[in-house]
Amino acid sequence: MTFSLERSADVGNTSRVASVRASYRALRNALGPPHHEEVDEEGAASTSQWILREKGTGEVVTIYDWKATRLYDPQSRLPTLAAFRAKPSVEWSVGARNAVVGKRFASWIRSRIGGGGRTKGVPKTHRSKKAPSKPRPSKVRGSKKRASKAEGTSLGQKLATRMYALIGRIS
Repeated sequence: MTFSLERSADVGNTSRVASVRASYRALRNALGPPHHEEVDEEGAASTSQWILREKGTGEVVTIYDWKATRLYDPQSRLPTLAAFRAKPSVEWSVGARNAVVGKRFASWIRSRIGGGGRTKGVPKTHRSKKAPSKPRPSKVRGSKKRASKAEGTSLGQKLATRMYALIGRIS
């Protein structure tokens, strides 16, 4: 499997299928300058993007940063473009129409940058979303027995139980 740079490929209908951890410098050394570069456009969701085509299948893949700098949101705590590009390792999105090809590319680019990057797949259900956080145990006053019993109930049931308890105290 090999990939070649492709400046004029149609990247429509590609989406994130994997990610790679690498520095901007490592990608630039391996692939050359990005095909698309936004260095001063406020609201830019991506500042650097490379487009490649897999030899043999002709499938198009992209590797790009996504909402990673203050160019996207100047009021955020995101790094400046210069600080982002100076980081020793950042997460890059790999986009493709075919997840298998995208993951092959992620492995290929990792081997090209000397194994310094980490590749991971992105499950379809979590694309462009943060992973759900672990549910926190509910805080119920009283004994451990009451707390463990309340943990298995829904929020509506908990509220109803508290409301009835308050009504009982008032009466």
